[in-house]
Amino acid sequence: QFFKRIHFQESFPAEFILPSFPFSSATRSICGNKVKKCRATLPPLCESPPEPATNDFPRTRGAIALDWQTPPAENSISDPFYPMMSRILVAFCAFVAGGRLVRADDNILTAAETAAGWQLLFDGRTLDGWRGYGIQGVPPGWEVKDGTLRSVAIASGAARLSGAHPQGIDLITVRTFTDFELSWDWRVSYGGNNGVKYFVTETRPSAPGHEYQVMDDVGDPSRPWRAEVHRVASFYDVVPPAEDKPMRPAGVWNTSRIVVRGDMVEHWLNGVNVLVYELGSEQVKAGIARSKFKDEPGFGQKITGPIQLEATTQPGRECWIRNLKIREFK
Repeated sequence: QFFKRIHFQESFPAEFILPSFPFSSATRSICGNKVKKCRATLPPLCESPPEPATNDFPRTRGAIALDWQTPPAENSISDPFYPMMSRILVAFCAFVAGGRLVRADDNILTAAETAAGWQLLFDGRTLDGWRGYGIQGVPPGWEVKDGTLRSVAIASGAARLSGAHPQGIDLITVRTFTDFELSWDWRVSYGGNNGVKYFVTETRPSAPGHEYQVMDDVGDPSRPWRAEVHRVASFYDVVPPAEDKPMRPAGVWNTSRIVVRGDMVEHWLNGVNVLVYELGSEQVKAGIARSKFKDEPGFGQKITGPIQLEATTQPGRECWIRNLKIREFK
């Protein structure tokens, strides 16, 4: 069946992120009383670069709809256009199911979590408890919006692409941690690439700590040649995650956890433990020896340090974080 119109009754903020649709003539978002064509931002279906976002609609709430014509009789279901439209609908439904920016219970601890020792690292309103890596203030490129911590690319991001250190770009917690469980929700735009680091030191800016890779593993344009140690939930450049990890597409929220107890470290993704490694093990030593960190003194050793959020450095690719919380093990 090919629907002429699909309408989602639930309303969304005017400034939502629509996931990538290549047929701007066939897809529309309705915001308030104005209709705005969706921007095409999802290559594998679209080869052209995304159009810049605009603010040509009222700052109100509205519903979302898709429109397209029923195929003419002479067209068969084998036409490539119609399977692609089915793919678009699947991606859009995933967005509706998982892409809402903030819920009423976001950035709030339950009584059970409080009793278990959990503490919020982000309250959904401020950047209290955070500062820039290597600096005392909060660096540009970060904003608190709609209950999320959002990273957007800035000009100084070019410094990281040239191999420079993250000073003045990344965020770190004011507090430091040794044994802990860290949990957070995240989502990225198409091709987004970020990371969360632990065992962080500010004395080694070229390799500040171990990184839990955060990225769009589904739509990544470099996917065919990207090494497994660079994919989502990896110990970046050192140890790969499980191949069958439950990754969700760009624009949809994921939940990650890092658990550190003694010399054992776990990386979780969407409720599944996808990576376990032991500090000082032959696996880790071999991974570091093959990595770009092989000449970094002390890299791979457990230290007490802050949590570091890596900044977005590529224009048009963003990352959102919510429900960032931690509990320490004594």
